[in-house]
Amino acid sequence: MVDKKHESVIIPIFGIPTPFHISTIKNVSKSEEGDYVYLRTNLNVPGTQVAKDEHYANPEATFMKEITFRSNMRKTGTGEVPAMHLNNAFRIIKEVQKKFKQYENEKKEMEDVIEQETLKITQTKGVPRLKDLYCRPNLSTRRVIGTLEAHSNGFRFHNTHGGNVDVIYSTIRHAFFQPCDKEMLIMLHFYLKHPIMIGKKKTYHICFYTEVGEIMTDLGKSSHMYDRDDIEAEHAEREMRQKLKGAFKKLH
Repeated sequence: MVDKKHESVIIPIFGIPTPFHISTIKNVSKSEEGDYVYLRTNLNVPGTQVAKDEHYANPEATFMKEITFRSNMRKTGTGEVPAMHLNNAFRIIKEVQKKFKQYENEKKEMEDVIEQETLKITQTKGVPRLKDLYCRPNLSTRRVIGTLEAHSNGFRFHNTHGGNVDVIYSTIRHAFFQPCDKEMLIMLHFYLKHPIMIGKKKTYHICFYTEVGEIMTDLGKSSHMYDRDDIEAEHAEREMRQKLKGAFKKLH
């Protein structure tokens, strides 16, 4: 019998139902020989590499290393196949093991993630902000535009879908500014002292950026009818780049 809720396997020991937590089970295997199905369970015991000391309060006690159950594959008078119970137990144990290992991996992954202090929102109207930015890593599966604001003790980025990312000033180890000189992106990049969670991702790096424009050169162009438009477009892009650099530097 498998207790999914408590992640335990109930095994009869001398006729007494005894629970074994899934973490004490090293592996489980199933085999067929003739008319019988065998379910073999190997347990973690003191002295093995995977065994955790906290599970064994008394290492001098007697421990079971292996338990094997056998069941018949022939139908009974009621039409039931006894081996189905072992097959079902084997499947559920594997599912619980997979779920528990995933939980342990996520827990280990989150060990160095710290909870940031609460962002102190500046209530005045003159909060420095940059609009029409993107965040990397993405807050969701798709790239969504948003606004970056500088408050009393940290930055807040909020996108049009309602997602927020807070970066407290004291958690920033290094801050990098990439201007848009000869670049298609203008960017603020923060390298953090401790990782934070963005969506379901743990990251030390977070950047806020926007695309300035495309850098194109047509070497085969011979007509002069569009020269004026090209010059005006280049002038407008130059002004936009200067304006963006000024806005980013002000926030930085």
